[in-house]
Amino acid sequence: MQALRAISLHSMLRVLWLFHSKVLGAGAEHVIDDAVGDLLFLMDSSGSILPYEFTGLKEFVVDLLKPFTIGPKDVQIGFVQVSDDPVVEFEFDKYSSNPAMQWALLNMKQKLGDTNTGKALIHAKDTMLTEKAGGRPDVPKVLVWLTDGVSSDDISKPIQLLKDLGVTVFIVSTGRGNYIELKAAASKPTESRLYYVDADDMYVIVEELRNEILEIIRVRKLRALDITASSFRLLWPRLLSSNNGYYLIEYSPDADSQKKSWKTVTADETSVVLRQLLPETTYQVKLTPMNSNPNKHLVTQVTTLEEETSPQVVLISESQPRSFHVSWAPTPASVASYEVLYGILPWGETNLLTISGDQNTTIVDGLEPNTT
Repeated sequence: MQALRAISLHSMLRVLWLFHSKVLGAGAEHVIDDAVGDLLFLMDSSGSILPYEFTGLKEFVVDLLKPFTIGPKDVQIGFVQVSDDPVVEFEFDKYSSNPAMQWALLNMKQKLGDTNTGKALIHAKDTMLTEKAGGRPDVPKVLVWLTDGVSSDDISKPIQLLKDLGVTVFIVSTGRGNYIELKAAASKPTESRLYYVDADDMYVIVEELRNEILEIIRVRKLRALDITASSFRLLWPRLLSSNNGYYLIEYSPDADSQKKSWKTVTADETSVVLRQLLPETTYQVKLTPMNSNPNKHLVTQVTTLEEETSPQVVLISESQPRSFHVSWAPTPASVASYEVLYGILPWGETNLLTISGDQNTTIVDGLEPNTT
Protein backbone atom coordinates (compact mmCIF):
# COMPACT_ATOMS: atom_id res chain seq x y z
CA MET A 1 0.00 0.00 0.00
CA GLN A 2 2.87 2.39 0.79
CA ALA A 3 4.41 1.76 -2.65
CA LEU A 4 1.12 2.57 -4.30
CA ARG A 5 0.81 5.75 -2.30
CA ALA A 6 4.34 6.78 -3.30
CA ILE A 7 3.60 6.16 -7.00
CA SER A 8 0.39 8.20 -6.76
CA LEU A 9 2.22 11.13 -5.16
CA HIS A 10 4.95 10.96 -7.82
CA SER A 11 2.34 10.94 -10.58
CA MET A 12 0.53 13.89 -9.04
CA LEU A 13 3.72 15.92 -8.84
CA ARG A 14 4.53 15.06 -12.46
CA VAL A 15 1.06 16.16 -13.60
CA LEU A 16 1.42 19.44 -11.71
CA TRP A 17 4.84 20.02 -13.30
CA LEU A 18 3.46 19.30 -16.77
CA PHE A 19 0.56 21.69 -16.18
CA HIS A 20 2.90 24.40 -14.98
CA SER A 21 5.25 23.98 -17.94
CA LYS A 22 2.52 23.72 -20.62
CA VAL A 23 -0.05 26.21 -19.32
CA LEU A 24 1.97 28.81 -17.47
CA GLY A 25 4.59 28.60 -20.20
CA ALA A 26 2.01 29.40 -22.87
CA GLY A 27 3.25 32.97 -22.95
CA ALA A 28 6.27 31.78 -24.91
CA GLU A 29 3.95 30.93 -27.84
CA HIS A 30 2.24 33.48 -30.08
CA VAL A 31 -0.28 35.64 -28.23
CA ILE A 32 -3.53 36.93 -29.73
CA ASP A 33 -4.03 40.41 -28.35
CA ASP A 34 -6.15 42.05 -31.05
CA ALA A 35 -9.42 40.17 -30.45
CA VAL A 36 -12.46 41.29 -28.47
CA GLY A 37 -15.49 39.09 -27.87
CA ASP A 38 -17.52 36.92 -25.50
CA LEU A 39 -17.05 33.17 -26.11
CA LEU A 40 -19.54 30.82 -24.48
CA PHE A 41 -18.77 27.10 -24.38
CA LEU A 42 -21.54 24.53 -24.02
CA MET A 43 -20.02 21.10 -23.35
CA ASP A 44 -21.76 17.73 -23.11
CA SER A 45 -21.11 16.32 -19.63
CA SER A 46 -23.79 13.61 -19.71
CA GLY A 47 -23.48 9.87 -19.28
CA SER A 48 -23.18 9.35 -23.04
CA ILE A 49 -19.66 10.82 -22.88
CA LEU A 50 -16.98 8.36 -21.80
CA PRO A 51 -14.58 9.58 -19.07
CA TYR A 52 -11.57 9.64 -21.42
CA GLU A 53 -13.65 11.60 -23.98
CA PHE A 54 -14.57 14.15 -21.31
CA THR A 55 -10.89 14.62 -20.47
CA GLY A 56 -10.12 15.03 -24.18
CA LEU A 57 -12.83 17.68 -24.55
CA LYS A 58 -11.35 19.69 -21.66
CA GLU A 59 -7.86 19.51 -23.13
CA PHE A 60 -9.23 20.51 -26.53
CA VAL A 61 -10.78 23.69 -25.10
CA VAL A 62 -7.56 24.54 -23.22
CA ASP A 63 -5.52 24.11 -26.41
CA LEU A 64 -8.02 26.14 -28.43
CA LEU A 65 -7.94 29.10 -26.02
CA LYS A 66 -4.25 29.03 -25.09
CA PRO A 67 -3.12 31.99 -27.30
CA PHE A 68 -6.02 34.30 -26.40
CA THR A 69 -5.63 37.27 -24.10
CA ILE A 70 -8.32 36.86 -21.45
CA GLY A 71 -9.88 39.82 -19.67
CA PRO A 72 -12.66 42.44 -19.57
CA LYS A 73 -11.11 44.43 -22.44
CA ASP A 74 -10.17 41.42 -24.54
CA VAL A 75 -11.73 37.95 -24.83
CA GLN A 76 -14.04 36.70 -22.10
CA ILE A 77 -14.96 33.04 -21.62
CA GLY A 78 -18.13 31.56 -20.13
CA PHE A 79 -18.61 27.83 -19.64
CA VAL A 80 -21.71 25.67 -19.16
CA GLN A 81 -21.86 21.87 -18.79
CA VAL A 82 -24.83 20.04 -20.32
CA SER A 83 -26.48 17.39 -18.15
CA ASP A 84 -29.97 16.88 -16.63
CA ASP A 85 -29.84 20.60 -15.83
CA PRO A 86 -27.28 23.13 -17.07
CA VAL A 87 -24.30 23.59 -14.76
CA VAL A 88 -22.50 26.94 -14.98
CA GLU A 89 -18.80 26.37 -14.38
CA PHE A 90 -18.00 30.07 -14.65
CA GLU A 91 -19.46 33.27 -16.03
CA PHE A 92 -17.76 35.68 -18.44
CA ASP A 93 -16.26 37.93 -15.76
CA LYS A 94 -14.86 35.12 -13.58
CA TYR A 95 -11.32 34.97 -15.02
CA SER A 96 -9.01 37.69 -16.26
CA SER A 97 -5.97 35.50 -16.93
CA ASN A 98 -5.48 32.46 -19.12
CA PRO A 99 -3.59 30.19 -16.65
CA ALA A 100 -6.28 30.54 -13.98
CA MET A 101 -9.03 29.78 -16.48
CA GLN A 102 -7.16 26.77 -17.88
CA TRP A 103 -6.65 25.37 -14.39
CA ALA A 104 -10.42 25.64 -13.80
CA LEU A 105 -11.17 23.91 -17.11
CA LEU A 106 -8.81 21.00 -16.50
CA ASN A 107 -10.25 20.43 -13.01
CA MET A 108 -13.90 20.29 -14.06
CA LYS A 109 -15.78 17.16 -13.00
CA GLN A 110 -18.14 15.29 -15.32
CA LYS A 111 -21.81 15.58 -14.27
CA LEU A 112 -23.24 12.50 -16.08
CA GLY A 113 -27.04 12.34 -16.34
CA ASP A 114 -29.11 13.15 -19.43
CA THR A 115 -28.24 15.38 -22.41
CA ASN A 116 -30.73 18.25 -22.12
CA THR A 117 -28.99 20.62 -24.52
CA GLY A 118 -32.14 22.60 -25.31
CA LYS A 119 -32.54 23.46 -21.63
CA ALA A 120 -28.89 24.54 -21.49
CA LEU A 121 -29.30 26.75 -24.57
CA ILE A 122 -32.31 28.49 -23.01
CA HIS A 123 -30.31 29.01 -19.81
CA ALA A 124 -27.45 30.46 -21.85
CA LYS A 125 -29.75 32.97 -23.54
CA ASP A 126 -31.59 34.01 -20.38
CA THR A 127 -28.78 34.13 -17.83
CA MET A 128 -25.32 33.83 -19.41
CA LEU A 129 -25.53 36.31 -22.28
CA THR A 130 -26.38 39.14 -19.91
CA GLU A 131 -24.48 41.99 -18.29
CA LYS A 132 -25.18 40.40 -14.89
CA ALA A 133 -23.10 37.40 -15.97
CA GLY A 134 -20.34 39.64 -17.32
CA GLY A 135 -21.56 39.70 -20.92
CA ARG A 136 -20.78 42.85 -22.87
CA PRO A 137 -23.51 44.32 -25.11
CA ASP A 138 -21.15 45.86 -27.68
CA VAL A 139 -18.87 42.93 -28.58
CA PRO A 140 -19.32 39.89 -30.87
CA LYS A 141 -20.88 36.80 -29.27
CA VAL A 142 -19.79 33.25 -30.15
CA LEU A 143 -21.24 29.95 -28.93
CA VAL A 144 -19.09 26.80 -29.22
CA TRP A 145 -21.18 23.68 -28.60
CA LEU A 146 -19.19 20.48 -27.92
CA THR A 147 -21.38 17.40 -28.28
CA ASP A 148 -21.48 13.74 -29.25
CA GLY A 149 -24.27 14.74 -31.63
CA VAL A 150 -27.22 13.67 -29.47
CA SER A 151 -29.65 15.83 -27.50
CA SER A 152 -32.58 14.53 -25.43
CA ASP A 153 -34.69 17.64 -25.96
CA ASP A 154 -35.44 20.10 -28.75
CA ILE A 155 -32.64 22.48 -29.73
CA SER A 156 -34.07 24.15 -32.83
CA LYS A 157 -36.05 26.93 -31.13
CA PRO A 158 -33.47 27.97 -28.50
CA ILE A 159 -30.68 27.89 -31.11
CA GLN A 160 -32.67 30.20 -33.38
CA LEU A 161 -33.32 32.59 -30.49
CA LEU A 162 -29.57 32.82 -29.91
CA LYS A 163 -28.93 33.45 -33.61
CA ASP A 164 -31.58 36.19 -33.55
CA LEU A 165 -29.53 37.88 -30.82
CA GLY A 166 -26.53 37.92 -33.18
CA VAL A 167 -24.72 34.91 -31.67
CA THR A 168 -22.56 32.93 -34.10
CA VAL A 169 -22.96 29.19 -33.42
CA PHE A 170 -20.09 26.70 -33.89
CA ILE A 171 -20.68 22.97 -33.34
CA VAL A 172 -18.04 20.31 -32.74
CA SER A 173 -19.52 16.81 -32.82
CA THR A 174 -17.50 13.78 -31.74
CA GLY A 175 -20.30 11.35 -32.71
CA ARG A 176 -22.42 10.72 -35.75
CA GLY A 177 -25.49 12.54 -34.48
CA ASN A 178 -28.29 13.86 -36.64
CA TYR A 179 -26.58 15.69 -39.49
CA ILE A 180 -29.73 17.50 -40.59
CA GLU A 181 -30.40 18.80 -37.06
CA LEU A 182 -26.80 19.90 -36.48
CA LYS A 183 -26.51 21.52 -39.91
CA ALA A 184 -29.63 23.57 -39.19
CA ALA A 185 -28.30 24.51 -35.74
CA ALA A 186 -24.88 25.76 -36.87
CA SER A 187 -24.49 29.26 -38.26
CA LYS A 188 -23.79 29.70 -41.95
CA PRO A 189 -21.63 28.91 -43.82
CA THR A 190 -22.02 25.40 -42.40
CA GLU A 191 -18.73 24.13 -43.81
CA SER A 192 -16.80 26.42 -41.45
CA ARG A 193 -19.20 26.28 -38.48
CA LEU A 194 -19.94 22.55 -38.14
CA TYR A 195 -17.13 20.08 -37.41
CA TYR A 196 -17.35 16.28 -37.24
CA VAL A 197 -14.25 14.77 -35.65
CA ASP A 198 -13.33 11.58 -33.81
CA ALA A 199 -12.81 12.08 -30.08
CA ASP A 200 -9.20 10.89 -30.44
CA ASP A 201 -8.41 13.31 -33.29
CA MET A 202 -9.76 16.63 -32.04
CA TYR A 203 -6.34 18.24 -32.24
CA VAL A 204 -6.60 18.30 -36.05
CA ILE A 205 -9.29 21.02 -36.00
CA VAL A 206 -7.86 23.26 -33.25
CA GLU A 207 -6.13 25.75 -35.52
CA GLU A 208 -8.91 25.89 -38.12
CA LEU A 209 -11.63 26.43 -35.51
CA ARG A 210 -9.55 29.08 -33.74
CA ASN A 211 -9.02 30.96 -37.00
CA GLU A 212 -12.74 30.84 -37.80
CA ILE A 213 -13.56 32.27 -34.36
CA LEU A 214 -10.95 34.97 -34.87
CA GLU A 215 -12.63 35.97 -38.13
CA ILE A 216 -15.59 37.02 -35.99
CA ILE A 217 -14.00 38.53 -32.90
CA ARG A 218 -11.17 40.36 -34.65
CA VAL A 219 -13.57 43.19 -35.41
CA ARG A 220 -11.36 45.98 -36.68
CA LYS A 221 -13.34 46.68 -39.83
CA LEU A 222 -16.75 46.20 -41.40
CA ARG A 223 -17.37 42.46 -41.73
CA ALA A 224 -20.12 40.29 -43.23
CA LEU A 225 -21.22 37.09 -41.49
CA ASP A 226 -24.03 34.54 -41.89
CA ILE A 227 -24.14 35.10 -45.65
CA THR A 228 -27.08 33.47 -47.47
CA ALA A 229 -28.61 33.86 -50.93
CA SER A 230 -30.80 36.75 -49.78
CA SER A 231 -29.19 38.24 -46.66
CA PHE A 232 -26.05 38.79 -44.60
CA ARG A 233 -25.19 40.23 -41.20
CA LEU A 234 -22.87 43.21 -40.87
CA LEU A 235 -20.61 43.60 -37.84
CA TRP A 236 -18.47 46.60 -36.95
CA PRO A 237 -16.54 48.08 -34.00
CA ARG A 238 -18.24 50.71 -31.88
CA LEU A 239 -17.59 54.09 -33.50
CA LEU A 240 -20.15 56.21 -31.64
CA SER A 241 -20.80 56.80 -27.98
CA SER A 242 -24.24 55.92 -26.66
CA ASN A 243 -27.05 58.29 -27.73
CA ASN A 244 -24.65 60.27 -29.90
CA GLY A 245 -25.81 60.10 -33.50
CA TYR A 246 -26.62 57.02 -35.60
CA TYR A 247 -25.15 54.78 -38.30
CA LEU A 248 -26.03 55.11 -41.99
CA ILE A 249 -25.60 51.92 -44.02
CA GLU A 250 -25.61 52.24 -47.82
CA TYR A 251 -25.46 49.22 -50.12
CA SER A 252 -25.92 48.52 -53.81
CA PRO A 253 -25.15 45.80 -56.38
CA ASP A 254 -21.64 46.18 -57.73
CA ALA A 255 -22.94 45.98 -61.30
CA ASP A 256 -25.62 48.65 -60.76
CA SER A 257 -24.62 51.31 -58.25
CA GLN A 258 -27.74 53.31 -59.07
CA LYS A 259 -29.89 50.74 -57.25
CA LYS A 260 -28.72 51.97 -53.88
CA SER A 261 -30.54 51.07 -50.68
CA TRP A 262 -29.93 52.46 -47.23
CA LYS A 263 -30.68 51.68 -43.61
CA THR A 264 -30.12 53.50 -40.32
CA VAL A 265 -29.45 52.02 -36.86
CA THR A 266 -28.92 53.62 -33.48
CA ALA A 267 -25.53 54.46 -31.96
CA ASP A 268 -25.91 51.53 -29.54
CA GLU A 269 -25.92 48.95 -32.35
CA THR A 270 -22.84 47.21 -33.76
CA SER A 271 -24.63 44.70 -35.97
CA VAL A 272 -27.49 44.60 -38.47
CA VAL A 273 -28.95 42.10 -40.95
CA LEU A 274 -29.54 43.23 -44.54
CA ARG A 275 -32.33 41.24 -46.19
CA GLN A 276 -34.20 40.87 -49.49
CA LEU A 277 -30.97 40.77 -51.49
CA LEU A 278 -30.34 39.17 -54.87
CA PRO A 279 -28.62 35.75 -54.99
CA GLU A 280 -25.10 35.44 -56.43
CA THR A 281 -24.69 39.21 -56.39
CA THR A 282 -21.76 41.28 -55.18
CA TYR A 283 -22.75 44.25 -53.03
CA GLN A 284 -20.72 47.32 -52.15
CA VAL A 285 -21.46 48.31 -48.55
CA LYS A 286 -20.57 51.53 -46.75
CA LEU A 287 -21.17 52.32 -43.08
CA THR A 288 -20.94 55.94 -41.91
CA PRO A 289 -21.25 57.06 -38.27
CA MET A 290 -23.51 60.12 -38.41
CA ASN A 291 -22.70 62.66 -35.73
CA SER A 292 -21.27 66.16 -35.63
CA ASN A 293 -18.25 64.99 -37.66
CA PRO A 294 -19.35 62.23 -40.09
CA ASN A 295 -16.05 61.85 -41.94
CA LYS A 296 -15.02 58.35 -40.85
CA HIS A 297 -16.58 55.43 -42.66
CA LEU A 298 -16.04 51.69 -43.19
CA VAL A 299 -16.54 49.81 -46.44
CA THR A 300 -16.67 46.18 -47.52
CA GLN A 301 -17.70 44.01 -50.44
CA VAL A 302 -20.01 41.02 -49.99
CA THR A 303 -21.20 38.39 -52.47
CA THR A 304 -24.42 36.55 -51.68
CA LEU A 305 -24.67 32.80 -52.14
CA GLU A 306 -26.35 30.78 -54.83
CA GLU A 307 -30.05 30.32 -54.22
CA GLU A 308 -31.04 26.87 -53.01
CA THR A 309 -34.20 25.71 -54.73
CA SER A 310 -36.30 23.27 -52.69
CA PRO A 311 -39.33 21.42 -54.08
CA GLN A 312 -42.64 22.76 -52.85
CA VAL A 313 -44.26 19.30 -52.79
CA VAL A 314 -42.61 16.03 -51.64
CA LEU A 315 -44.64 12.81 -51.83
CA ILE A 316 -43.77 9.47 -50.19
CA SER A 317 -45.52 6.42 -51.68
CA GLU A 318 -45.24 2.67 -52.25
CA SER A 319 -43.82 2.11 -48.77
CA GLN A 320 -42.33 -1.37 -48.35
CA PRO A 321 -40.51 -2.99 -45.38
CA ARG A 322 -37.11 -2.01 -46.81
CA SER A 323 -37.87 0.76 -49.32
CA PHE A 324 -40.17 3.59 -50.32
CA HIS A 325 -40.77 5.79 -53.35
CA VAL A 326 -40.16 9.56 -53.13
CA SER A 327 -41.18 12.13 -55.75
CA TRP A 328 -41.25 15.93 -55.83
CA ALA A 329 -42.38 18.97 -57.76
CA PRO A 330 -41.82 21.35 -59.38
CA THR A 331 -38.58 20.60 -61.27
CA PRO A 332 -37.21 23.87 -62.74
CA ALA A 333 -34.90 23.52 -65.73
CA SER A 334 -32.19 25.51 -63.92
CA VAL A 335 -31.67 22.81 -61.26
CA ALA A 336 -28.61 20.65 -61.97
CA SER A 337 -29.22 18.05 -59.24
CA TYR A 338 -31.23 17.24 -56.11
CA GLU A 339 -29.99 15.92 -52.77
CA VAL A 340 -32.20 13.48 -50.84
CA LEU A 341 -31.19 13.15 -47.18
CA TYR A 342 -32.73 10.37 -45.12
CA GLY A 343 -32.07 8.58 -41.84
CA ILE A 344 -33.74 6.71 -38.98
CA LEU A 345 -35.38 9.02 -36.43
CA PRO A 346 -34.47 10.34 -33.99
CA TRP A 347 -30.68 9.86 -34.10
CA GLY A 348 -29.94 7.56 -37.00
CA GLU A 349 -27.05 8.05 -39.39
CA THR A 350 -27.87 10.39 -42.28
CA ASN A 351 -27.59 9.05 -45.83
CA LEU A 352 -27.37 11.07 -49.03
CA LEU A 353 -28.68 10.37 -52.53
CA THR A 354 -27.79 12.70 -55.41
CA ILE A 355 -30.39 12.72 -58.20
CA SER A 356 -30.06 14.35 -61.62
CA GLY A 357 -31.93 17.63 -62.03
CA ASP A 358 -34.07 16.26 -64.85
CA GLN A 359 -35.64 13.62 -62.56
CA ASN A 360 -38.42 14.09 -60.02
CA THR A 361 -38.60 10.61 -58.51
CA THR A 362 -36.38 7.93 -56.95
CA ILE A 363 -36.51 4.82 -54.79
CA VAL A 364 -34.89 4.81 -51.35
CA ASP A 365 -34.00 1.22 -50.47
CA GLY A 366 -31.80 -0.82 -48.16
CA LEU A 367 -33.82 0.35 -45.13
CA GLU A 368 -34.42 -1.28 -41.75
CA PRO A 369 -37.97 -2.70 -41.34
CA ASN A 370 -40.34 -1.10 -38.81
CA THR A 371 -38.43 2.18 -38.55
CA THR A 372 -39.42 5.83 -39.03
